[in-house]
Amino acid sequence: MDVAARSGAAGATHVRNSLRRAIVTGDLAPGQRIVAEEVATALRVTRNGVRQALHELAAEGLIDRVRGSNARVRVVPVGEAVEILECRLALDGLLAARAAVGATEDERRRLRAAGDRLAAAADRADPVDCFQLGDEVHDLIAGLARQLTAAGIVARLDARVARLRFRVTLRPGRLRDSAREHAAIVQAVAGRHPVAAELAAQAHVRSLIATVVRHHEKESLCRNETRPPTMSPTSAISSCSPPPSTRASSSSRATSA
Repeated sequence: MDVAARSGAAGATHVRNSLRRAIVTGDLAPGQRIVAEEVATALRVTRNGVRQALHELAAEGLIDRVRGSNARVRVVPVGEAVEILECRLALDGLLAARAAVGATEDERRRLRAAGDRLAAAADRADPVDCFQLGDEVHDLIAGLARQLTAAGIVARLDARVARLRFRVTLRPGRLRDSAREHAAIVQAVAGRHPVAAELAAQAHVRSLIATVVRHHEKESLCRNETRPPTMSPTSAISSCSPPPSTRASSSSRATSA
């Protein structure tokens, strides 16, 4: 692929999606340095495209800019992560309740189908599929809610804890618990029970918060220190395919874990 095909907005989008995936999955670790020139070479994009992507990722809270055009993967303290998730208690409940009221019959069928796919992934003990399908369920609910302001706020907040959400998915028993929590949300929304939907969505977020607090030190989920990188920056970036749906770029989506 030539450089011209990855210039401008197309190049910036490619860099942003590739870096976001590497950060979310842990291939780029908290505190790890991102060198703009290396990114441009690895992904065959222009330096302007890299700069634009880094600017957007910094605005999302995924990286911190450092000297020149470079950056570091942002370290999110556990206290900040919990605060972000606490904000979701109200917002996720609102979205689920509105979706329960406004969903059409066809939309409810699509939501049930997504919930069934998530349950099957949990039965397979497939954390990547569970992560992506959980996002799909929440995306559908956010769309059914037709509340773009709340969905946009949640999406921006989620970018800052996306890596943490993925790490939590790997905890023993979390796939099973998350699938059960999502099933309760889907059942309430599809059944047009707004109060039950709100309570189920909030219970899911509370469970996520409890998992984060219980395991963050043991598993280094949110340390205030730099851990050794899992891959070199160039390897992590160049190995990236389109990211799991960490939805900071869409104002019509919500979150999962």
